[in-house]
Amino acid sequence: MGALLSSYERFVTRTFNFWGRATPFEYWTVMPLVWGIFVYLFVGDVYDVQRILALGYVPPLNPFYLESITFFLLTFLSRMTLGIRRYHDQGRSGFWILLPLISLMSGLVLLLALFGAMMNSSLTGLSQNPSAASNLTYPLELARSNPDAFWQEMTLIAKIFDRGADYAIGRLFVEAFQDSGGVNLQSTVADIVSGNADYSEAFVLGSLALVMVPVLTAVAHLLMMVLPSAVQDNAFGTANVRNLNTRIITTIRGSRSPMSAYAHLFDESTEEAHQKRLTREQELAELYRMRIKRDRKRL
Repeated sequence: MGALLSSYERFVTRTFNFWGRATPFEYWTVMPLVWGIFVYLFVGDVYDVQRILALGYVPPLNPFYLESITFFLLTFLSRMTLGIRRYHDQGRSGFWILLPLISLMSGLVLLLALFGAMMNSSLTGLSQNPSAASNLTYPLELARSNPDAFWQEMTLIAKIFDRGADYAIGRLFVEAFQDSGGVNLQSTVADIVSGNADYSEAFVLGSLALVMVPVLTAVAHLLMMVLPSAVQDNAFGTANVRNLNTRIITTIRGSRSPMSAYAHLFDESTEEAHQKRLTREQELAELYRMRIKRDRKRL
């Protein structure tokens, strides 16, 4: 219990510590709880915003109105430095922390692209241009140029998601493919980037990239966080595994001897020690009597 509380204490007190090392125990006792709290708050915020939009109102624009964003920002630096120290514990550079950052940013891009595609589709009944190449930037441009139209689109999207996210996304995919006909995967990346490829080709490859990048980078980061500590010292600190073994041996017998861990096998209880002392005294008394008898016979 003390080690668990120490992990939470270090998570808070070492917020600005970009150096040092953190064991897998220190990381995995903290991060699941932190992300669990964030997901719980995020789901609640999404539900609240969707309800407000579905009723035809504009949600509060203050980002701190959303509890999940407030919690995310308050714990951001602590989570980042803990991840850096966990990479240090494996002997890796702290720049590997870019993996979860890439996952986060690509996830936001994916969300922006989804809303842009829905706004450009016929699902909302306002825009009917699913083959537009500006799906990714369309929400930002619309919010800047025509805020009323932007919130009207968001209100209709919220009402569509009332029927289920799978329904909304499925309808979007069907419309995208029907709009441009068949999919020709022979087009080059240069064609897609330049806009010379039709929408369905760009839609397939771009969608795969948008979906796979956040997933793959998040999975890679989690797998690396599971890796054990490096057993040797490095530039970021001493090896925690070696220190742990030393503390165990020292605690058992107060010695650094490798055999001291077996000392408890020879420990005696108070009753055993008392009985052994009585037996030894009786043996000495018997030996003394035997010697006295022997000496008398010689005389």
